Amino acid sequence: YVLAFALACTAAIFWEFAEYGANKYMDVMLQVTLEDTISDLFFGVVGAALFVAIAALMNRRSGIDEDA
Repeated sequence: YVLAFALACTAAIFWEFAEYGANKYMDVMLQVTLEDTISDLFFGVVGAALFVAIAALMNRRSGIDEDA
């Protein structure tokens, strides 16, 4: 679960890097404000946390052995 969460957060960060690069070098406006960037990162982290929490609950309820 930790790996899935970390990979999702890393993907969100690299997505923002890509938006920054597109803004700077391709002259497009993907990152309009700092608030937009921070909210994208926030929702990426919250979404990853919710997914991991729901997956953990579903696995626990179905009786899947996590150590196997």
